[in-house]
Amino acid sequence: MDTICNFYDNLFARTDPDKVKQGIPIKYGFHTNKQTKSMIIDRLLAAMRDDEYIEHDARACDEADTYETKPNGSLGAVDGCKDDKVITSAGCVWLALEYMPLPRIITPGRGRVKRRIVGEATI
Repeated sequence: MDTICNFYDNLFARTDPDKVKQGIPIKYGFHTNKQTKSMIIDRLLAAMRDDEYIEHDARACDEADTYETKPNGSLGAVDGCKDDKVITSAGCVWLALEYMPLPRIITPGRGRVKRRIVGEATI
């Protein structure tokens, strides 16, 4: 992540912006732990309940069928099953609905810059 951050300006950074101002280095990527896993799974369940998200991937739905709260309170797939698609969906839903700004309508002609199409012949 540290290598591509110089070329891609839309990476998720988990470091608080105030700490960055204090000189603490930026940590890129989403860190999955007991707390964040619970947070994103709860958001996925809420989004599905409230019709904010519909899972269309049959494999992810199959994995969701085997996802459980374990006796020790942790979350995960039943032994012998996978949960990577569930976690990926949950992370994406959380990013889209909680972290990123909502889409907005851009009115044509306001704040837009006309761009010319430049071909190799005009360079």
